Amino acid sequence: HITSRFRDGGHKRMYRLIHSHTQSTDLPRLKQLFAQEPLIFLGGEAAAWVKSSDACWQSYGRILKKHVSSLETAYPDFKEFFVDLLGIEDRLSSARLVQILSVISKSKLPPNEAGLSAQMIYTEVADNLRRAEEAGQPDAAPAWAVAIKNGLLWTNKDDFWSDDEDVFVNDLPDFADLFRENPKVAFLAIKPAQISPLRRLLELCSLRRLSDSLKKNLPIGSKDSADDLLTSLVRSRSRHIAEYIYAHDHGHYESLLEGGAFSQLKALTVYVVPELEVEVSLNEETARARVNAI
Repeated sequence: HITSRFRDGGHKRMYRLIHSHTQSTDLPRLKQLFAQEPLIFLGGEAAAWVKSSDACWQSYGRILKKHVSSLETAYPDFKEFFVDLLGIEDRLSSARLVQILSVISKSKLPPNEAGLSAQMIYTEVADNLRRAEEAGQPDAAPAWAVAIKNGLLWTNKDDFWSDDEDVFVNDLPDFADLFRENPKVAFLAIKPAQISPLRRLLELCSLRRLSDSLKKNLPIGSKDSADDLLTSLVRSRSRHIAEYIYAHDHGHYESLLEGGAFSQLKALTVYVVPELEVEVSLNEETARARVNAI
C-alpha cells in the first residue's frame, strides 16, 4: 500500500513543498513533528516510515543497512532539507553506533555478519574519535566505551565477550596461536593492521595488548651462552630500533617509551642456544613454543 501510494514520487514533492514554505518561526514545531512522528518514507523491499530521530544522512552500506535508516541513497538531492533544516545527523554519533552494536549482539546473527558489523562499527567510532581530536574536542571518558568493554567485544570465539581481564588485542599473532583455542582467553577479532587506526578506541576501552601482557621465560635447564658481538650490535642500534617503531606505530612507541622498554634495550644481552624453546604465560594459562628469539 505504501509503495503504490508513493510510486509517483509524491513524498518528494511534499518535502520540497514543506522546505519552500517553512518560515523560521515554523522550524521548532516542524523539527518536533518529524522527530516524534514517522514522516520520512524509505522505499525498497521493506518500505517503511521512520522518524527523523531514528535516521541519519550518511549511508553505511550493505553491512549495516538493516540497522540504520540512512537517507543519502534514497534522497541524494535533499540533504539541505533533512540535515540543514530538520537537523538530522550527518553521520551517526559514537553513542548511536554503540547502541546499534548492542542490538546486533542480541540479534543472533550469523557469526560472519555479526563480526563484519562489529568491525565496521569499531572503525566508524574510531573515525569519529579522530575527527573529534582534530577539532580539539576529544571525549576523555565516553559512557559508550564502558558499554563496549562490558559485552560488545567481538572476539575470535565468534561471539561477543565482556573484558574480565581475559580479552586481548592480538599484536603478536604467532604467540596468540598458542592460546587461540583456550576457552579462558579471547582476542579482539581485528587484524594486526587495524590496531593502529583503532588505537584511541582501544585505549578508551582499556584493552590490553598481548605484547604488554604475555610473559616469556626460558625453561629451567636451558643451555645458553651470551653472544658479545650480537649484544654489542643490538645495544648500539637501540636508537635506530626506537626510530623504526616510532615511524611505523607511534601509539605503540609511546607505550613502550612510557614503560621503559628502550632503556632496557640499551642493557639487553643476547643469548644463543642450540634450540630455543620458551615458556609463555597469559594470565594463569601457560604454553611452550619454539621461537627464533626472545
